[in-house]
Amino acid sequence: MKPVCQKQTFKTKSLILGLSLFLVLSFSLLKTKAGAQSPEATPTANEEVEEIRDAVKEKVREKVEAAKAGEKRALVGELAEVFNNTLVLTTRLGEHRAQVATDAAIISQGKTITFEGLEIGTDLICMGYLRPDEILDARRVVVEEIKKAAPEKTVVFGEIDKIDEEEEIIFVKYVQSETVWEVITTTKTDLTKKVENEIEEADFDDFSLGDRVVAIGTQTGDKNELTASLIYSLASFTEQLEPTPTPTETEETPEE
Repeated sequence: MKPVCQKQTFKTKSLILGLSLFLVLSFSLLKTKAGAQSPEATPTANEEVEEIRDAVKEKVREKVEAAKAGEKRALVGELAEVFNNTLVLTTRLGEHRAQVATDAAIISQGKTITFEGLEIGTDLICMGYLRPDEILDARRVVVEEIKKAAPEKTVVFGEIDKIDEEEEIIFVKYVQSETVWEVITTTKTDLTKKVENEIEEADFDDFSLGDRVVAIGTQTGDKNELTASLIYSLASFTEQLEPTPTPTETEETPEE
């Protein structure tokens, strides 16, 4: 975050001084104009002068408050901590704080939410004014919706070494190693099997020890654990296709 330097402070003081001089000159002109009027000036003319004076004062007040508020800034980062009405955000430049005003607008998915509705770990955009102590005076907070990339799919191929029928989990051992994967099924897991060169839907009860399967799903961290989205059952290792015997011709015994 860009720090607030002495140059900015000098600029702010100069702006306030200029506005003050403008206010003094405006009052002087108004007083001169009022004194130049006829003693028979009507109450309406005095009211107009008063309205102009109030308008000038309001304009100067707005400019002074804007100058004191600081430079417009925005913080983008992950919400790491919340205390009182302060948010601690982890940004690419480190940790920064934003103090949320009581009348600040807090938006999530296009709807207004309360300060208590902000959750740790969500990505936020805080907009407001940077104070001299480098804390953002947040006037608007937006919960940023970021579409996270879908997790990579993992493929497990091997032989069913164990079956947990109660939890509906199969343990698949690689063919050429002793590595065993725990394959978890859910209500969203597609179970299929090969029947006479056709793929059909299957039930968990159709799995047997020794069956050759291909499981596709999401790996749990670095564990040999897979939440399967698809399990495809092939022919069993124990089922060996025997070649069809070829008939042999027998020599006829010559008649005597």
